[in-house]
Amino acid sequence: MKEPRIRFNKKMLVVSSFAPPAPGASPHFLYNLFSQFSEDSYAIFTDSKNMNPEFTHPKLPCQYFLFDEKTNAIRWFKKDSPWKVVRVAKKMASFFSALRKGRKIIRREKIDLLMGTADNGRALLLAFLLSRISGTPYTLYFLDLYRWNNFGGLQDAAAAIFEPMLFSGAKKIFVMGGGHERLYRKKYGTRYCYEIITNCPIVSETAPTKKPRPTVPKSYFEILYTGNIYWPQERSIRNVIKAVSSMDDLDVRVSIYAPRPLEALQAEFAHNPKVSFRSAPQKDMPEIQANADILFLPLSWNTPRTEVVEMAIPGKTAEYLSSGKPILVHAPPRAYLSIYAHENNFAHVIDEEDIGLLQEGIRKLLTDKERVRQIVENARKTLDRDFDIYKNARSMKDALDKIDFQR
Repeated sequence: MKEPRIRFNKKMLVVSSFAPPAPGASPHFLYNLFSQFSEDSYAIFTDSKNMNPEFTHPKLPCQYFLFDEKTNAIRWFKKDSPWKVVRVAKKMASFFSALRKGRKIIRREKIDLLMGTADNGRALLLAFLLSRISGTPYTLYFLDLYRWNNFGGLQDAAAAIFEPMLFSGAKKIFVMGGGHERLYRKKYGTRYCYEIITNCPIVSETAPTKKPRPTVPKSYFEILYTGNIYWPQERSIRNVIKAVSSMDDLDVRVSIYAPRPLEALQAEFAHNPKVSFRSAPQKDMPEIQANADILFLPLSWNTPRTEVVEMAIPGKTAEYLSSGKPILVHAPPRAYLSIYAHENNFAHVIDEEDIGLLQEGIRKLLTDKERVRQIVENARKTLDRDFDIYKNARSMKDALDKIDFQR
């Protein structure tokens, strides 16, 4: 039975540079979460340049407002100037144009609450400044790290300066998991209150069909990774390719379904028969995952920013938990993913960077039926307990209801 839409008694403006239908994990999660709310409970303030109408999800059924309608100040700048100072000036003009527009929206639409979502900082700062200008309270929703996210250069410096300011005035700070909360408590102490809203799929997207999916016959065992590959995953993906390449007793291969695989990784293993790089629509992922023998969930060692690895629960975790297939986690022992998997026993965890141990883990998942049964059973329990999108939306609504709206 479908749950009724959740109604928030105040009008909220969600400020996000990457709102659905933008590509990527964060817009996907925003769609899943806010599709549980009644459309008159919130509106979206976003950047049209990041929206892709061909993405998996359409727009949310609420009112949309755009940062970037043309202004005379923005038209003055050359569109694709090679001059860095011109590009920076154009971004500044665009930001202040969005700020002016946001102020008008708050007044006209009688917005009661702002929510800034984490990206490269633009939406967070817009929500913060709009709150200061209008007196409207604001909350923060971190779908990723802002500070400690390895943006590089001035963006890292700006994040280090602005994030404590953002935290100090927020009515609520929503984070995406226990590792995220643990990192912020470690960095900022206990003076802020965090609410965990897990990145969840909509159940119909990942739930097993009533009839078992047909298994495609293969003459080899398949380890599958699905999703984007960035620096937090790269080294561990190299490890698993190296592990299967030197296994002589079993024919094991790695399949990588990545919309944007790293070119260096593709070039390095282009002629390795044990690895293949492919792509497929998101809607086909449940079927692809169900036909694999092992699902691989990696985070790497010696990364530019250890904080990302320490706090992350990858967005594909819920997909993997629902697949009915065993999960292999290869991540450092301090990574929250390793800790979370150990505590709930939903995956076989190799938390040492050792190719031999990784090979042993692969063999165990391919030969030990009882171990696989335990993992799959616990994966489903973890999914039902921690990744229920409607429960998470209710939790957000309950937290928002407790906000003091006295200005």
